Amino acid sequence: MLVVLIAVALVLARLVRSPLSSAAWIVLAVGAGQAGLAAALTVLAFMVAVSARERWGQALSHWKFDLMQVVFVLFAVAAIVTLFEAVHNGLLGRPSMLVAGNDSTDMLLRWYQDRTAGTTPAAGVASLPLWVWRVAMLAWSVWLA
Repeated sequence: MLVVLIAVALVLARLVRSPLSSAAWIVLAVGAGQAGLAAALTVLAFMVAVSARERWGQALSHWKFDLMQVVFVLFAVAAIVTLFEAVHNGLLGRPSMLVAGNDSTDMLLRWYQDRTAGTTPAAGVASLPLWVWRVAMLAWSVWLA
């Protein structure tokens, strides 16, 4: 999921005219990704809509512009709710670490099943405490504000 979010952010940074740099697009995408992939894409799509509104909004007739404004407000509310959900999950809730396989969860890791003939391969893990994640999400929230 991280690779997809970074790739989409880099493509949008090149295609969309906005005040965000490539690094800012990546930070926005990765932080919003805590609410889920669809939610992150909603935030990124809202940023595309802001650029499109700036570019083509003046060329629309009055009723089309008014309709676009209503849709734009609904889209903005969805993006804001998504960002609040990402901050809530990252700082206050249990962040989704996307652990899958062998009935594992973020609280219980099952490393292997006894299906190997002979010795099992060695396993290793690199881990950080949860407070490191919370500090990173706090930094992202401050950046977002």
